[in-house]
Amino acid sequence: GILKFGLTGDLLSWPGKIRAAVGALAGHAPPPADGTEETIRDWVTRILGEEVFARIIDPFVSGVYAGDPSTLSMKAALPKIARIEEYSYDIEWNKFGAIFYGGLARQVELTKERKADPPKPEWVEFEYGNPGSYK
Repeated sequence: GILKFGLTGDLLSWPGKIRAAVGALAGHAPPPADGTEETIRDWVTRILGEEVFARIIDPFVSGVYAGDPSTLSMKAALPKIARIEEYSYDIEWNKFGAIFYGGLARQVELTKERKADPPKPEWVEFEYGNPGSYK
């Protein structure tokens, strides 16, 4: 699966994998103290490292947004991902803002929201991963 690919795949070098894991699971440098808006490149390299940016994020953002991630605002282009960092720092014991735990906290919140306001019963249900059929 995805974990096996992440650990044994050749997309990132071992130092790149370790750097990304540290940023995601242990913590990273804090956001700019002066409140400066970060670009996608600034945000990703601060949290996950330069290699993740160069090998994964740069090609994705360049293709999807047809823009330069060194100039695109993180909060404007990818606001939901940028918000995960805020959730991370809201966790009392997560002093270094490891984004993995912020993502989990947001997922718990979304689950509660969906249970509190479920979809209307007349909406069509789909299996996970199956967008449905027009037949």
